[in-house]
Amino acid sequence: MQLCRHFIIYLFFIPALLVAKPSFKTVKGVEGFESTFYSEQSGLPYLSILYRAASSERPKLGFLKFGISFLKLEHLHIRLDLRHAPSKQLLLMWDQLLMQKAIRYASMQPIHLALIDQGGELFNFVATNGKFTSSGELRLWDKVVCSSAQNTQQFEKVSIAYDDQSNALIVMFGKDDSKPIILPLPNS
Repeated sequence: MQLCRHFIIYLFFIPALLVAKPSFKTVKGVEGFESTFYSEQSGLPYLSILYRAASSERPKLGFLKFGISFLKLEHLHIRLDLRHAPSKQLLLMWDQLLMQKAIRYASMQPIHLALIDQGGELFNFVATNGKFTSSGELRLWDKVVCSSAQNTQQFEKVSIAYDDQSNALIVMFGKDDSKPIILPLPNS
């Protein structure tokens, strides 16, 4: 369960952080960051991450400042193609994430997420706000627009989590979604 909690965090952010190995000071100093990861088998891209700018804040509560800086990524774009994603490599990066906890204090405003399933169907999610929860979900809220080939709908909240039992990403629309989207990861 612990591994499941942090998969989404690791899936989207840590690959970029591992390549450059920057500190959060470096991340917030970079504007227009873009990184793409390619499959060793096919040579095709499976993960692209792009953001316009990053900043950090130390919020105040009255006259006291929190000792933790909160990272804010502006105009974050993530594209994950599950047809070419090497799940073993993603899981290895995910294990390394278990040592890092600062990502829980990052927020994304706005966030654009494109997921391509094993059949090639594109699912686009555009939200005003995004954040990783302590349970490891990527939570999108405040006017989340979800579009696919079949339709476009708007929701107040969408949660995306990894389920290790089915080796899949589970997309839930609201708290008690009875028909979530299940996006299996490739077996590798």
